[in-house]
Amino acid sequence: MIQTHVTSSPSAVYGCVRCLEVVTEKTGDDTLAQLTAVLVPALLQMIRSDVFQVNIKRRCLRTLFRIFELASYVPSRKNSVVAQLPQVLPFLLSQAFLPYTVDNGYIMSETLPLLVIVLQYWVKYADAILLELSDKLLQFLSGFVSNYISKEVAHGSAADWDEGYTTDGETVSPVTLAAQVLEVLDSLLQCRKSKANI
Repeated sequence: MIQTHVTSSPSAVYGCVRCLEVVTEKTGDDTLAQLTAVLVPALLQMIRSDVFQVNIKRRCLRTLFRIFELASYVPSRKNSVVAQLPQVLPFLLSQAFLPYTVDNGYIMSETLPLLVIVLQYWVKYADAILLELSDKLLQFLSGFVSNYISKEVAHGSAADWDEGYTTDGETVSPVTLAAQVLEVLDSLLQCRKSKANI
């Protein structure tokens, strides 16, 4: 019933995650596991769908982040988010390094923090994507630097790469995305420093 409600009514996404919070406070980890087992696939289905606009997909990604935050307090052995990481992580990786457009910028800016939280709490369950993640991080940053030099430094202009991309007051610029990518890289390096299996 929860899955049907979420996928048929995108405006209910925030309400569903609030239900998660309340239920977790009242009944603990087992109920959280049951609800996330349904909500995570439903949210991914909405993000993948061509039916919903980018603002709905952003809301879904933010809700997914909140679910991950809640799940970070649950022991791994009964954590339903951990159990779904093999299916979730390849999808997140595919959304975190898209070619830049305004809409893709929105999606990337919501996806990159999800990779950070995975690296912080569940890196040992993310081993299958770490090599590809490292490659994508380096490709993004090297491409960003060359584009930045050609667009800004070579012309002696101030570093304002927002210009030309803004369509509203909160458009995510390539500079902002680069900062978020550096946060993912920092988390990856912290894992290495902690002698994680990278």
